[in-house]
Amino acid sequence: MNAKFDLTIPSSIRAPKTDHAYPNLELEDYLTYRVSTLSRMLDRQSVRFLSDKFGISLTERRILARLAQCDSSTVRQLAVELSVDKGRISRATASLIAMDCVERGSDPRDGRSAIFTITSTGRSLETEIVDQGRARQALLLNQLEPVERIHLYQALGKLREFLDEEISSGISSYEDIA
Repeated sequence: MNAKFDLTIPSSIRAPKTDHAYPNLELEDYLTYRVSTLSRMLDRQSVRFLSDKFGISLTERRILARLAQCDSSTVRQLAVELSVDKGRISRATASLIAMDCVERGSDPRDGRSAIFTITSTGRSLETEIVDQGRARQALLLNQLEPVERIHLYQALGKLREFLDEEISSGISSYEDIA
C-alpha cells in the first residue's frame, strides 16, 4: 500500500469530547486503521532489515530480545509475553537453536516443558541488532518535535491502559455502543 496518509486531522476528531460516535469518519480516519497501517509498515521494514542483514525473522528477533532480558523462558511464557502463538514460537526457537543463538534445556518444575536461554552467539547478535535498532528509532523519533514525542507516548500509554483493562476485565467497549 503506497497511499499516503492525509495528515490533516478531520474536524470530527477535533470536536469536543462526547459519548457520541464520530459520524463523518472515513476509513482512513479511524484510529485503528491508522495504527494498524503504521504497524504493518514498520513491521515490513523490520522484517526486510532482519532478513537481509541478519538472516532471522521478526519473531526470532523478538525471542532473542526477550531472552536477553531474562534468564530463561518457556514456549508458553514467550507466547504470552510476545503475543505470538505457541507454534510460531516453537518454530522460531528451533531455528535459533540451529543458529546456535538459543539453547534448549529441561524445565525442572515441569518435565514436559522446555526452557530456552540465549547463548553468547545469540547475545552478540542481539547486541548488534539493538545497536542498529537504536539508530532506526532515533531516525523515526526525529521526525517528531520533542513535544509531539511526549504526546505520542502519553496517548499510546493511555490507549494501552484502556485496552489492557478491557481485556483483563472481559468487558468490551463494543458492548457499550451496541
